[in-house]
Amino acid sequence: MQSYIGVLARTRVPLVDKKWTQLPKDLKEHICEAVQMAYVVGQGGKNMVLLFATKKWKDFKSTLTRQFIFPFTNDKEKLKEPRQLYNFIEKSQWDALVASWFSPEFEVVHSKQLHKREKCDCNHRLSRKGYVGLEDKLEETMPVKKSIFLCYGRRQEKINKETTSIQRL
Repeated sequence: MQSYIGVLARTRVPLVDKKWTQLPKDLKEHICEAVQMAYVVGQGGKNMVLLFATKKWKDFKSTLTRQFIFPFTNDKEKLKEPRQLYNFIEKSQWDALVASWFSPEFEVVHSKQLHKREKCDCNHRLSRKGYVGLEDKLEETMPVKKSIFLCYGRRQEKINKETTSIQRL
């Protein structure tokens, strides 16, 4: 169901709108109706569908930006046409999207987010092992005992100042 919602969000929602909240309600209703025609959705399902559509739409715009716009900032010729992979994107929408990413307003927002991301010490990429696996790995690789405490979703590291004594034989 999520892949279908993703297809609807990519193909029916314009790329030039800045925020999901600024989209017309009838467009959102159209997406919900299309999902309800294809799947059985419960009472609270409409909100779930809209949440999934929001995420898929944002992810799609982010993918376009990362893969097809930022790598070619110096080569404007490659930015003139949308990629053949996404042939459903109209040229006018593509041009408006590219223009919005190179606007001064976007540059300000982008630089603020870059600075915020640089300050973040938690990467949130721990694979399937989670914090338990990370703690095991740290114990194996570090000569100093290291314990990890979780506090409201953030990792706080505390290194015990007691070092293990090395016994000489």
